[in-house]
Amino acid sequence: MRRSLSLFICFIFFECLCFSQVDETWDNSGFDSSDSAISRIPLTIQQLSEKFSDLHSRSGGNTYLGGYMTSIFHETVDSAIVTVSIQGEDQKIVYPEPGLFFINIKGSLKGKLIDISVRRSDYHDYDTSFMARAEKPVILAVNLIPKYKILLRGRVYSGNMPLEGVDVEIRHGMEKYTMQTKGCYYDKDNYWNCLYDGMFKMELTTTDPGDSIFISLNKRGMKPRNVAMTFGEYSGEIMEIRMKYDKELPEVLSNNINLKLAFPFTSPDKNWFIGLSYYRTLPISGFNRLALGIDGNVIISAVTESHATFPGLEQSSSDSSYITLFAGPAVQFWVIKPEIRKFSTYLGCVGSLQFDNWHFVPIPFAGTRYFIDMNKAIS
Repeated sequence: MRRSLSLFICFIFFECLCFSQVDETWDNSGFDSSDSAISRIPLTIQQLSEKFSDLHSRSGGNTYLGGYMTSIFHETVDSAIVTVSIQGEDQKIVYPEPGLFFINIKGSLKGKLIDISVRRSDYHDYDTSFMARAEKPVILAVNLIPKYKILLRGRVYSGNMPLEGVDVEIRHGMEKYTMQTKGCYYDKDNYWNCLYDGMFKMELTTTDPGDSIFISLNKRGMKPRNVAMTFGEYSGEIMEIRMKYDKELPEVLSNNINLKLAFPFTSPDKNWFIGLSYYRTLPISGFNRLALGIDGNVIISAVTESHATFPGLEQSSSDSSYITLFAGPAVQFWVIKPEIRKFSTYLGCVGSLQFDNWHFVPIPFAGTRYFIDMNKAIS
């Protein structure tokens, strides 16, 4: 009987565990496995000449002006705003590929003043002026100097559990960015993906590595958390930021299910005790300390009996067990209000019907509750 009961309890415990599989090659959360942009390989001079010559032959113009934008680290720069003015007149610009711009010129460029400006938020402004001295096409190499840029990444925990839905506010100078930490989701293969649970990220740019960054974290039921650093102090790793639970729960839980277990080594009579109860807090306006419910309990008592055998031999023994069932309505009153997360104390009484002899037995009880997280507690 003991062995069967032990196996049953183990089965119930492992039944509560679940396994999930994730596909790390795909996500819809704004993160990826490496979380870094792939730099485009710069074009060679021959490739540039071929591309611009092809554009010129298709446009049918007399000559052209083209440019290729790269950073000082030889990475192609796209999505920049380019303005070209020839003799004070802005020209229509074509962007055939990332990093390239092209202008078809009607007439000659010789002796004309050309002004070029390039703007992109994470690069320093680029401005240049020159006088064209020949009839031939002009191909410019624009080298942009990047500002100090970081990809700020963090993961928010409570204990060892990632927290989703945390309000994140990142402030840098006059800029303010707001977002929430990611949660789990079903990916395209219908797997439950928690690879980026509790994570946030934001790309920040500055001209001075000594500039400050302020991170504010807020979530209902958690104490606010603030983190401050400078750009130069951030080394690029995923920060682990831990939040602590607030003193009170964000809301009173109306429905409570309790599993009660007592093992033989915790009982002076070496008994098993298993109980299951359900309580619902009464919806009384401005008063949330009274709950009604139902309580069921099982006591398994082990009894060892000795029997005489043959003269001169030791007595033999046999083990047996007795099962006593109790169930009935219950009332519970919170002495310390139930929204207190630590050690909210309660009193109550169960009107139990003992099924083996059909006696009605009142069973008073007292206890206290300590929340492990927002919805699991030890009583």
